[in-house]
Amino acid sequence: MRPRTLTFLVLFLAPLAAGCGPRLRAPQEFTPKTVRQIKYDDRCELQGYFDGAPPSLRRQSEVLISADERKGTVFGRVTFLLEAPAQQRAFARLLSAHYQRLPELDPARPMVAIVPFLRRGKANEHLPIDAEVEVEFGDDSFTLPYSPCLSAFFFGRDYYRMRRDNLTAR
Repeated sequence: MRPRTLTFLVLFLAPLAAGCGPRLRAPQEFTPKTVRQIKYDDRCELQGYFDGAPPSLRRQSEVLISADERKGTVFGRVTFLLEAPAQQRAFARLLSAHYQRLPELDPARPMVAIVPFLRRGKANEHLPIDAEVEVEFGDDSFTLPYSPCLSAFFFGRDYYRMRRDNLTAR
């Protein structure tokens, strides 16, 4: 192959291939304020899932990448195993509601999600804005662009319990 042909392939076809993966159905600019509003309004429709007392997501591993002891923040990556049918159904429902161009998911195979996190204090974990989540199932994998709904699914159990308590107290 001539160098000119190879350059053409790399410059013009690689971006096309990169744009073929999953993407958000309604892309928007996420800020801490919009993320809080999305969770507060339950636009991810996860309140019912968490009210059903699903089993906790199983953490296979956790890798700490950096920490700032003065601020009490830790950045890392956790690997979750989604093996319970309720978890898989809720995750698949969340993906189909908020993403397009998804590969076919096989509910018979456990899924693994590699999720970056930011932890403030001892328990306040969330997916950093603009972080991507890698999902593996069987021999297949794909990368999901950031969505507050991913953060709510993986780290929202305590938040949704508190939200339910506040709504029922009114």
